[in-house]
Amino acid sequence: MAKYLEPTDRLIGQRMGDFEIEQRLGRGGMGVVYRARQVGLDRLVAVKVLDPSLSPASGERFRREALAASRLEHPNIAAVLAFGEHEEFSYYAMQFVDGWSLRQLLDGGIEGGPDLTGPKVVAHLFREAAAALAYTHEQGVIHRDVSPRNLLIDRREHRLHVIDFGLARIASLDAISRTGQASGTPLYMSPEQIRAERDQVDHRTDIYSLGVVLYEALAGVPPFQGASIEQILYRITHDHPRSITAAAPSVPRDLETIAMKALRREREDRYETALEMCEDLDRFLVGAAIHARPLRPWDRLGHQMKRPRTWKLVTPALILTALVSGFCVSKTTTETETRKATLNIGMPAGADRATVTIAKMDPVTEAVKRADVDRALPLAGLRLDAGLYRIVVHVAGLGSAEYDRMLEAQTSTTVTPTPFSLARNDGDMVRIPAGVYRVGGRLGPAPYNGATREVAAFRIDRTEVSCARYRRFLAANRDVRPPWGSGPYSSNWDKKPVFGVSFDDAQRFAEWEGKRLPTWTEWQVAARGPQSRLYPWGDEPGRISETAVVIRARGSKWLTETMEVDGQTGDVSAFGVRHMFGNVREWTSSVWVDWVGQRPQLTPTRRIIQGFGWSSDLAISTGLQDLTSATPAQRQWRGAGFRCATTDRP
Repeated sequence: MAKYLEPTDRLIGQRMGDFEIEQRLGRGGMGVVYRARQVGLDRLVAVKVLDPSLSPASGERFRREALAASRLEHPNIAAVLAFGEHEEFSYYAMQFVDGWSLRQLLDGGIEGGPDLTGPKVVAHLFREAAAALAYTHEQGVIHRDVSPRNLLIDRREHRLHVIDFGLARIASLDAISRTGQASGTPLYMSPEQIRAERDQVDHRTDIYSLGVVLYEALAGVPPFQGASIEQILYRITHDHPRSITAAAPSVPRDLETIAMKALRREREDRYETALEMCEDLDRFLVGAAIHARPLRPWDRLGHQMKRPRTWKLVTPALILTALVSGFCVSKTTTETETRKATLNIGMPAGADRATVTIAKMDPVTEAVKRADVDRALPLAGLRLDAGLYRIVVHVAGLGSAEYDRMLEAQTSTTVTPTPFSLARNDGDMVRIPAGVYRVGGRLGPAPYNGATREVAAFRIDRTEVSCARYRRFLAANRDVRPPWGSGPYSSNWDKKPVFGVSFDDAQRFAEWEGKRLPTWTEWQVAARGPQSRLYPWGDEPGRISETAVVIRARGSKWLTETMEVDGQTGDVSAFGVRHMFGNVREWTSSVWVDWVGQRPQLTPTRRIIQGFGWSSDLAISTGLQDLTSATPAQRQWRGAGFRCATTDRP
């Protein structure tokens, strides 16, 4: 064993199948994890090698781990790439996640990671974990070892990945899990795992463990502590956890309620599915009322009762019923109000009369629903249901300005158009006619895999936003950081596409011009045309190298390798829009949507990025079916620029 576990491991430098071992990363369940390079594809992977001194049963469990993970294809699960044997070692290769474990982030001292002091950051990470678990449960796989060390966050996108299915139970392969053997990481084990009740360990065990991890992320300490493992395990099976806000008063009550519901001692009191937990986290993220309710004192009393009892205090019971009935009416009204957002729209300077049209949008299909009739400005304290809205301000003699806003419950949003934004110039924009278009493709995730959508007429910039155009915006908005850094600006950049811009700044630029960012659907239509081409120029990938600026260089070569926004290129769509495939990747206004089971799950903290760029290193045979996402504040996404759009005006 010593030679196997020493840092000077003899496997380092060796080749196992197609994988060249480079560096030891740490231990996982039953083995050691290495960073390796897959020689054939020249990419980094993680290789997990089974400890050869373990029993044959462990070898079978290791094989089962690889089998369990290989069946799972989800953006929040590290994918298994291969399984094999080398000499006395069994191993499997999986996606390499360059980042940190949640354990490292919780322990502190990490630079560049997500800010775990932000409730919405935490909620976003855990909604990704819940979405991944919901998917695994649908596939018949129970993880059974959800813990901070098995949740990885990548460095680039801060996306969460679930790893290490070493204790996973598969419905068809559970013979090696025996009653009397507790499986899991002790601090995060469910009561039924501790009691080794095999028949009681179902998908709700993972929900419990995820609740424990969420509790620790919010409170800074696990829900149950003790001087020994035995004491901790006793408390898990007998006690209720202390409230999170007792340790961290600033934690929002709804987020605490979600965590506390997930880690309830009785299985039937937890979320019934991980999907339900995911949905509640989504409600929290958009400010809507969550479905979970705090555990009441009489609920705890009910669990302590061995059998039903007949209450003899009839009169007090009737009084209580009357009180509760009255309370429920008040509570319903209050809950409805808590789902509302407040919108304020100011009167533009110099305007005598202005109106606004407010239309709610479906965040999944991006269809604009029936708009309200025009309202006169100014508007103050308008109460609207939380959700996605398109706001168009009209001022006679001055023009109009547009805003797409995700209004969050119990928050107030204010917009005030400026004379400059109202006088927008639509000169170099292309009109896209209304129609029914096919967007996405078979290789994309739902709901982006070949949907047919009805699209209203709109206009979109013929070219990407140039550095010169963005520089004018910076001159008028001194608080915005230049994407090219603090060094001097060169006039050689004027016609180059701006890149390294965050979503927040791109949206602000668009609104400064009186426009907005295109939705994912609009971007797809403009790029693929009425025939829904795989590439802007057609369906053949062979012309990529001669038509599009992609995969040319990295870093400082941006100036020489990108093409001027109006430069001659074959990367032109049927509508005449340029550089939709290459040059720089482009932000859209659309919220990322995961598809869990049969229902869409919004991820309000991520926005879709489309196209490829001069520094892309992804396979490009997928054409315009490829898409990714990033957080709105993220500005270092390689090659991310943008273009603007507007709703077509008669």
